[in-house]
Amino acid sequence: LLASTDTPAVNMHLSPRVTGFPGMSIDTTDPRHRALVLEAMVADVERLVQRFGVGRVIVENAPWDPTPPWHIPRPALLPEVICEVVARTGCGFLLDLAHAAIAALHLGVDPKAYIRELPLDRIQETHITGLAPHWKGWTDHHPMREEDWTLLAWALDRIRLGDWPEPRVVAF
Repeated sequence: LLASTDTPAVNMHLSPRVTGFPGMSIDTTDPRHRALVLEAMVADVERLVQRFGVGRVIVENAPWDPTPPWHIPRPALLPEVICEVVARTGCGFLLDLAHAAIAALHLGVDPKAYIRELPLDRIQETHITGLAPHWKGWTDHHPMREEDWTLLAWALDRIRLGDWPEPRVVAF
């Protein structure tokens, strides 16, 4: 598929399922659970890197999603965990602004502060979509709200000013 479409990279969401970690709560703050989630994500990415090569793999930050089938555990959302996965595997980064906003809102931090902690020097792609309230908190793939436009403008300014690399692809 990569060859026939000339797709430059394989994209992987950093979204392990808490069901893969027996006894782990989805909202765990236990450092041992953080380490388990980190090691599992590194192992998953390394399998892709071995198959396709480090220059062809990019990882995407995930949103908070406690619903089946996702059940994404809290440690997978932490910027320091995402940064360590990228550093240890050497892969690129796909910044999904909506996913970052959802994760930040769940973690109780400002979305811009959350995004600033991600591996922005490795950005290769960026995804943009609007958010909407949902019984689980927030969900993406909705029309843009004023807050979404503001976050996008801020991100584009970071690129224009040279704070972040220019992504190869921006999907809106």
